[in-house]
Amino acid sequence: MTINQIDRAVNPQLNAMQDQALPPDDGDGEHSIGLFGQKERFAWATQPGLIRVYNPDNAGFDRAFKLYSIRDSVASSPEDLDADLASTRSWQSHPDSFTDLNEPVETGDGNKRFPIIDPRALSFNVEGFHYSRDATLGTEPHTALPMPAEWLYVLQDGSLGTLNPEGEWTGNGVASDINPVVARLAYWGDDETSKLNVNVASEGVPWDVPRADTPQEHHYALNQPVNGEVQRYPGHPSMTSLSSILYPGKSTNHEDESERLTEEELKVIYGLTPRVVYRDEKSEDTLLALYEDAHHVSVDDWIHRAKSQGVDYAETLRGFITTNNPSPEITVHGLPRISMWPTHESSSPRTQTTYDAHSLKLSDRYGFFRRDPSSRHGEFYSLANRHNVDLYQFLMHQT
Repeated sequence: MTINQIDRAVNPQLNAMQDQALPPDDGDGEHSIGLFGQKERFAWATQPGLIRVYNPDNAGFDRAFKLYSIRDSVASSPEDLDADLASTRSWQSHPDSFTDLNEPVETGDGNKRFPIIDPRALSFNVEGFHYSRDATLGTEPHTALPMPAEWLYVLQDGSLGTLNPEGEWTGNGVASDINPVVARLAYWGDDETSKLNVNVASEGVPWDVPRADTPQEHHYALNQPVNGEVQRYPGHPSMTSLSSILYPGKSTNHEDESERLTEEELKVIYGLTPRVVYRDEKSEDTLLALYEDAHHVSVDDWIHRAKSQGVDYAETLRGFITTNNPSPEITVHGLPRISMWPTHESSSPRTQTTYDAHSLKLSDRYGFFRRDPSSRHGEFYSLANRHNVDLYQFLMHQT
């Protein structure tokens, strides 16, 4: 199958979703406020293989965009999704209509590699991962996890279609001797944002500003994070814990001492994460170096490194990790996120810190500016162009 044939087959599917996902023109050059075309702010959520949209009036299901090859790429009700599941239950009996996208291939050493998710991860109790035996679908704990998707057939003129239960062509265009089927494909769209990013995730160690006279607050006061110890910065991405896949059920502060991560386990985790280093409570370091160019280029890099540190089952974790998972800088309602870190209106090094400058790079338009902390008027009405006022009204309009 050529690249052109793949483009001709996939693009109509993407266009169908974009036609319903992008805000339409209201006739005056402006667009509706919602991400999905309505003036109401529909909520949305992604998951592997699906984007769900929820109605703002009743918080109920509105529609779903299917990120896998299927006859109808948009579900208008939960029943439509149930119908998809029902139709795929007989996938093994219709090889011309369905294919298993998670069918394993044997590697040179006789091992199996699963393209999407490895069912053997069930043996290691990866947190949040579970499935049961289903003879109809062909699932078998620890050994088989089929992910059937429908074949999309491409005619010579570029028309796209599927086969009905009788094995007959259905779709745009007419299949004939002069316009035969020239290719077929099936696809699955994963959600990288639902995976652990091995370039930033490490093992979060809880810390907060001491506010009371308790043993825990004393511990926080005596063991404050040093500059660069990002796995202890509240809210930092490196607070995301790799133990959920490497040492499921364990944590640094588990109430059951037998379920706490050991020093060796922590060293393994921190040794796998770029820019994060292990530091015990006796360390006198006051600054940890962060190497900006250090990162895993691919998942294979991380797996190779994990195996070298004794994580023999690292290959089975492939479906749970990623090296790049940027998510849209929009809210659940499809509107821009607002930076809550105010920065000085002047870009002078005397008025802006390095953190301020970095914050502006992330959100220079959707962030508040300040000028004079001694003046409430000056703080809010800092800019002559009413930037703060407009941003405040934008927020109030959403409530």
